[in-house]
Formats: sequence, structure tokens, C-alpha cells
Amino acid sequence: MARRLQVILGVEEGVGCASPANDAVEALALPSVVLDPVTSGRTARLIGSVFGLVFIMVNAGMAGSPWSWVFRGAGVVAATGVGWALARRPETDLEPRTAAVRVYWWCVVAEVVALFAGTRLLDANGHGEYGVAWVAFVVGLHFLPFSWAWRHPEFRWLGIALMTLATIGAVLGVIGAGDASIALVAGVGSGFVLLGYAGAGGRSAGSSSRSVPGTGGAA
Repeated sequence: MARRLQVILGVEEGVGCASPANDAVEALALPSVVLDPVTSGRTARLIGSVFGLVFIMVNAGMAGSPWSWVFRGAGVVAATGVGWALARRPETDLEPRTAAVRVYWWCVVAEVVALFAGTRLLDANGHGEYGVAWVAFVVGLHFLPFSWAWRHPEFRWLGIALMTLATIGAVLGVIGAGDASIALVAGVGSGFVLLGYAGAGGRSAGSSSRSVPGTGGAA
């Protein structure tokens, strides 16, 4: 697990100007490396909760004190609650298709290229404040093929929710609502959506999940 987190967070430092968008890219650009598709619903939700907390921590500062600490505190409480709930909930299996590994790696490559190229292009043109919206949109988009590859409809709705928040945040920036609005809607909002997915427990997964033998029924 420690190695996996190192891969998630271990990206090069000092590239580009310091901004919440760059911090978000550094934290979110590299998903965990797996040789086989993830079949554990619990693992998928745990990864979602980690990314959700990162989104909140990186972007909440744009709210200013004391709200930045309120959002961060709420994120920590929510992530802790999700971890506690996942530990108590019976494990469920995702059912990846045979093409899941190939889909995973194509999505990883496309996501990394899109995140770095997009945010650096925005920075180069003086629009770095939109970087967080771009990050949220790309992260949301990558869930759509995952929904098919893992037979997990919740990934589709999660992706649509993230892309919607990213679009709203960008529109708020265009109409002059301020950089904080972009960060709070596309960044903090996306973080809480990811935590909400992680805590949902797969109740709507239905036919796309099955309980692991010996652990009881699906939650």
C-alpha cells in the first residue's frame, strides 16, 4: 500500500508556477499501478476516498480562513467515516471484462498526457486558475470507459458528476465569479462527490457486484 501511494503521489516537483491546479496535478496525475484489474469494490472506494480528500485539501485554501479549515476538517471527518464504514462492510467483487487491463492502461496514458499538457497549456496562457476544473473534468472522463470495463454503472454517474462540477466551475470563472469559485466548485465539490461515492457502499451496483465467498452478502 505504501508503494502504491508513492506511485500516486510521487511526481516531479518544481515544474511550472505554484498554484492549486499544479498541486492537484502532482497529487492526482498517476493512478495506482496494477498488473491485474482491481476486482475489489472496497479497494475502488478506498482509492476514491483518497483522491477525494486530496481534492479537498489542495483546493480548500481558496476559501480563505476560517472556511478553508471547515472544508478540510469536514473532508478529514468524511474520509475517516468512509474508511470505518468500508472496514465494517462486507467485501464485494467488481466483475471486470477481459479487456479491463487494456482499457485501464490506455486510460492511464491518456489521463496523464491530458492532465499535464492541459494544465501547462493553461498556465502558459495565463489561465492557470482553470487548471483545477481541467483536472476534475479529465478525472471524471476517465471513469466513463471504466464503467464499461468493470461493469460498474456507478463509475459512469461519478464521472458525469465530476465533469458537471468541472464545467460549472469553469463557467463561473468565465463570468467573473472569481478564482475561488472555480476551486471550490470544481475542486472541493469534486472531492466531496468522490467521498460520497466511496461511502455509498455499492448499494446500487446490483448485478455489477457480487459478495466475496465467505464474507456475506453484498452491502
